[in-house]
Amino acid sequence: MLLQHVLRQEASQLSVCEAMESFGRGLQVSSKWLKIAGGAKAEVLQSAMAITPAGGLTLELGSYCGFSALHLARSRVVTIEADLGHALIAQKVIEHAK
Repeated sequence: MLLQHVLRQEASQLSVCEAMESFGRGLQVSSKWLKIAGGAKAEVLQSAMAITPAGGLTLELGSYCGFSALHLARSRVVTIEADLGHALIAQKVIEHAK
């Protein structure tokens, strides 16, 4: 459901991140949630990237659906994800956001 929602959005980093956050807010109505670093947590990631040299290397442990990796995209991101399903969704989300 998340991937389908994201792929219907404009192919840009900002629109994909916004789509993922709005999808998560929609889940809250039914007492469900989407485990992403949205809102204030996304601001922390953005602040960290602001002081990181452009083109540097960032290691992410666990990609889930690729939301954090999109916020880390100022650098080259290497992600280690144990769950193949999560890795495939994250790959599609990130490819769509480029």
